[in-house]
Amino acid sequence: MKNNRIKKTAKNLLTLILLTFSLFANAQVYPVQVTPVLTPPYNLKLSSYATNTDVKLRVNILLRDVNEFNRQVRLKLIIKGQGLNIQSQQFVNGAPPIYLNGGTNKELTNLDLSAYFQLNNLLGINPQ
Repeated sequence: MKNNRIKKTAKNLLTLILLTFSLFANAQVYPVQVTPVLTPPYNLKLSSYATNTDVKLRVNILLRDVNEFNRQVRLKLIIKGQGLNIQSQQFVNGAPPIYLNGGTNKELTNLDLSAYFQLNNLLGINPQ
C-alpha cells in the first residue's frame, strides 16, 4: 500500500516537472520553407548547374505566413559532405530578388538560380 502511494506521488511529481518544462520549451517555426529537389542523373560539376539549360534542380519556396504580401527573401547555398564546405556569399552578384506572397508556393529552377553556382559567388572552393 505504501509502495503504491510512493509510486503515485513520484508519477505525479514527474508529470508536474514535465509540464513545467514544456511551458518554457518552444519549437522554432520558420516563416519560409525551402525544399530542394534534384533530378537524376546528378552532375558533380557545380558549373553545370549554372550553365546547363536542362532543369536538374528545382527549389520550392513557401512563405507560411498567409498574412504576408510581397516579402523579399534571400537564399543561401550550402554544400557539405566528404570534406566539402561550400557556401554562397552573403550577397550573390547577379541573383534576381525573390518576392513571396503568403501561402503561395514559388518554384525556382537551376536556370533561375544560376548565379548561386558561379565561382565568384562561392566560398570554400577553388577554380580547379
